[in-house]
Amino acid sequence: MQVLIVTVVVLACCVYSSWTLMPTALRRPLAGVLMRNRWLARWAPVQRAAQPASAGCGCDGCDKAAATTAQSVTRPGVAVIRIVARQRR
Repeated sequence: MQVLIVTVVVLACCVYSSWTLMPTALRRPLAGVLMRNRWLARWAPVQRAAQPASAGCGCDGCDKAAATTAQSVTRPGVAVIRIVARQRR
């Protein structure tokens, strides 16, 4: 009985450490597969890993650049600045 309990604890620790140390590029598709199971879909780490990647800073500025430039032109007092590199001769 003791061997069974130790085996379950060690297996749970292996799963936890593998999930925690796994790269995001591998964790996200695996979480998508795990979300198909209704019991595993309730597990909060699986839900967080299955979410799409964010911009990283929480401002939603870089990944929303195309949508915000169209809106910023229509607002008064906002100018679009374009930087063009000079050609070397």
